[in-house]
Amino acid sequence: MSLSRERHDFREGVLCGTDEVAEIACLSLQEADVELVGVVDGRSKRERKRFFSFNTLPYRELKSLEYDKLVMATFIEREALYERLCEEGVLEDKIMGMEVKNPI
Repeated sequence: MSLSRERHDFREGVLCGTDEVAEIACLSLQEADVELVGVVDGRSKRERKRFFSFNTLPYRELKSLEYDKLVMATFIEREALYERLCEEGVLEDKIMGMEVKNPI
């Protein structure tokens, strides 16, 4: 999986997801000197958890965050998630995903 600043020139990002893919994305953002300004997740308030030093927020809170890009850090139901993010007012050009690179 890959996310590099050379290919994605942005300074502030929001992470969408809290699973293992999101952990890798978080480390990739740090390597690329991208400041993580928030983490969003679709779980109910009772199910949401802390992600590193962040309280995870519901999607509706995206409107209160200032960021350059939102990184979809999951491989589960990506199309439905993309549609949901657009419904929440996230501009299509702000949404990006993780890439899987074939090592072969």
